Amino acid sequence: MMILAWPWALAALPLPLLARFLPPAQPAAGSALRLPRLQASGALELAGSPRRHRLGLTLAWLAWALLVLATARPEWLGDPVRRFEDAARTLADFLAQYPQGKYADTAHFWLAETHYVNRDSAAALAEFQLILKEFPKSAKVPGALLTIGYIQADAKDTKAARATLEEVIRRFPQRGEARLAQARLDQMK
Repeated sequence: MMILAWPWALAALPLPLLARFLPPAQPAAGSALRLPRLQASGALELAGSPRRHRLGLTLAWLAWALLVLATARPEWLGDPVRRFEDAARTLADFLAQYPQGKYADTAHFWLAETHYVNRDSAAALAEFQLILKEFPKSAKVPGALLTIGYIQADAKDTKAARATLEEVIRRFPQRGEARLAQARLDQMK
């Protein structure tokens, strides 16, 4: 579905018509501003036949309409594309090619997330635990711990889930993951 972020910008569409029908500027001594008069012999006239004149006006109007429409910022809103299997394959290929690369921790994290979204909890848990073991200083550790706690809670292992979520809060109190862990703990009560 197409929506316009700034639909009020469409109010500018009739401006060329208003400018065309404005009265011509009166010559006055010392005028600070003169408005050009757009008429048949004015700026928009093309040399040649009236057909070319109409074509020129049509093209000018079309250009104006497209400019105004672009100003209104059209956006396409639709169903999100969910191709997690393709993403998992691409991430696995990346990790096979660059197992110790600069972004290996991030690739493992998002591979684990794709497994989690696809309800493959065992594979997700293994990937998240690999992040904790292989990349203990990674910025993805709080998110990995949090999702491990979610997986444990989903598996009805409340004791382990509670311990993992409390570890997130203890180790990363200033991170957003700590707030999410506390919210999940509150739900588990």
